Parts: sequence; structure tokens; C-alpha cells
Amino acid sequence: MTWPWFYDLAVYPLELLGLSRQRKSLMVQVTGRVLEIGGGTGVNLPYYGCNCRLVLTDPHEALLRRAAKRRNIGPRTVTLAAADAQRLPFQAASFDIVVATLAFCTIPQPAMAFREAHRVLRPTGKLLLLEHVRAPQPWMARLQNILTPSWRILADGCHLNRDTLGVAAASGFQIVRKRYGLGGVLLTATLIACPSTA
Repeated sequence: MTWPWFYDLAVYPLELLGLSRQRKSLMVQVTGRVLEIGGGTGVNLPYYGCNCRLVLTDPHEALLRRAAKRRNIGPRTVTLAAADAQRLPFQAASFDIVVATLAFCTIPQPAMAFREAHRVLRPTGKLLLLEHVRAPQPWMARLQNILTPSWRILADGCHLNRDTLGVAAASGFQIVRKRYGLGGVLLTATLIACPSTA
């Protein structure tokens, strides 16, 4: 979403319904050198602790300009960078943790972005996810399939029906913790970057 004010306005009701608690719970694990992909307007910034050095990226510079106004929230170092998650401009094995919240739903080629996250993580580094995903109930998954083409136009390419965790596992990540909410469509997960066998 390239209209920063609209993005924050659209997400605000979800924050009140518990999304902010999910963000806070996820960030408890964050230490060291951290990369956030699809960081948007910096909604996660208040939840990062002081024990991390954060690089927040997003492909949309308009969103990053809004994030810049939040960068001084909290006692930690924040660098903002315009970057595509599918082609990250960082050296291999340069981060301890990668964070993505409500980002993989809009990435055109999520498998490519997961491989890039794996590349920039140190061996056994963590990937922390908070995403909406394909519903486990067949009827709801079918509804997501029906709604997704129209929803993508309205919501900047957002897919309602992605099997995000399955794509992550196929891209070299081991799932060590996962939790579902909202009837199975909201996923919180911790994954480990498995060493490459290539």
C-alpha cells in the first residue's frame, strides 16, 4: 500500500482486536542484528527492544518516509532502506534474525523472498513471521480463492489464500514454533534457517 496514511488507518482496527499483542509477543525473541522486510510505515518499531540493531526495509519509499518519523521510538539503532525482499542488497549471512509481519501476502514471488531471507541469515538464524494465511477449513479456503483476485486490486497485491508456511519450509526453513489465531487464518511462527546442502 503506497498511501501511508491509508495503510495505518486500515490496520488500526486489527491492532485493537489483538494484532498489536501478536506483534509484541513475536518481538520478545528479537536480539542482535535484525532485518525487517516489508516494514511499511514502521508499525513494529515500538515493539523492538534495545538489544538489537535493526535494518527496516520496504520497496515503497513513501512508506519509509512515514517510518522515519517513528524511528526514534525506543533505545535502539534503526536504519531504513528501500529494498525489494526478492532481491535484498545485503551480504550473505549478515543477520541474526529476519522479521516479516503481514508482508509475504503481497510479495509477488514469495519463494524468492524466502530464499533471500535464508541467504542473508547466519546459519541457524531465525525467521519470525506474523502473517495471514490460507484457511484450514475447505469452505473458507475456497472463499479466499474467490475473493483474492478482487482483493489483490484493492489491497496492493495482497493474497488472502497463500500457504506461506509451506513455501517457507520448501525454501530451506525448519518450523520450530507455530500458532494460529482467528480461525486459522492468522499465523505466528518461528523458523530456523537450515544449513544449505548444496
